[in-house]
Amino acid sequence: MTDDSEIDGLVRRLRAGRPEMSEPAFTEGRARLLAAVDRAPGSLPEPPLAARRAARPTARRLLPLAAAVAIAILGGGVVVVSVTGEEIPVAPPAGPEQPAGPWYERPLPAIPAEPRNDAGRLGENATDLVVAPGEYLYIERRPRGRDTAEPARTWIPADRSGTWQRTTEDGTMFGDGGRFDTKVVGWWHPDAGFTAALPRDPRALYRQLVADQWPREDAPAAAFRKIAQLLADAVPADLRRALFGTLGYLPGVAVGAETTTGDGRTAVPISIDDQGFHRIVLLVDPATGLLVGGHQVQLVDAPSGREGGLVPAGTIVGEWTADYAVVGRMGDKP
Repeated sequence: MTDDSEIDGLVRRLRAGRPEMSEPAFTEGRARLLAAVDRAPGSLPEPPLAARRAARPTARRLLPLAAAVAIAILGGGVVVVSVTGEEIPVAPPAGPEQPAGPWYERPLPAIPAEPRNDAGRLGENATDLVVAPGEYLYIERRPRGRDTAEPARTWIPADRSGTWQRTTEDGTMFGDGGRFDTKVVGWWHPDAGFTAALPRDPRALYRQLVADQWPREDAPAAAFRKIAQLLADAVPADLRRALFGTLGYLPGVAVGAETTTGDGRTAVPISIDDQGFHRIVLLVDPATGLLVGGHQVQLVDAPSGREGGLVPAGTIVGEWTADYAVVGRMGDKP
């Protein structure tokens, strides 16, 4: 059996650099831990009122539940620690400005009075390539790294309500206004009509995302992905400015220092953690407000279906870059 001094040593290493435990975080974590031990079906029990009100000392001794592991409840997250000192994340704590709680209980909060970050500046210089009648905006999205898929190519007419073409390794599709399937048009399946109707005021866009969020989802990350999908289609500059402004109000969004894409172009990263498993990173050209690349960062070790091993935390996956041009005919390449 692991003794108390060994457990205390593990806990002290885990606590290094972490915020002090709060009473609500301890109460919720304790209830979740007990529910897991008891294998109780259904939703986790609500701690009794007396437990929520009871004053507890800041320093607590965490007793072992089995010889193999010790459980530490730290800063709102639960961590399983092996007796060898290996830290196995079970429920990572919320990031800066990210709503607390499990990822499926993170609704979008009401819009704050001021932006939470400076994402809005990424749209200040947003410009469009000039596409004359009869010409097409050409977008080529190329995978990088170990991904050997063919580039995805899209041709968008000057009148965005006209017929688009998209070619991937799975074939070629045509769609009026960019509608390539029969699913309901909306955030996840936008077409030219949907994007044209979106408000150009960032606060109004945020409120629409709040109204359209689904229950039991990581709503901030879902909103980020909805906006990323529109940006990937190089929607008009006035809408891109509004979308970047809206990202400024989203909790959990971080804007990084200027960097470069995989092919060496200047870009500014903007990111959010999605469900605690990976970080979505978009790379924005500060001169045009266009997406020029992106990737995901694995936040926890995950199985690799391709190699039968593990993708360790910190690994960059799904890297891509994008180029834009104007061509004279659908199907032409620059």
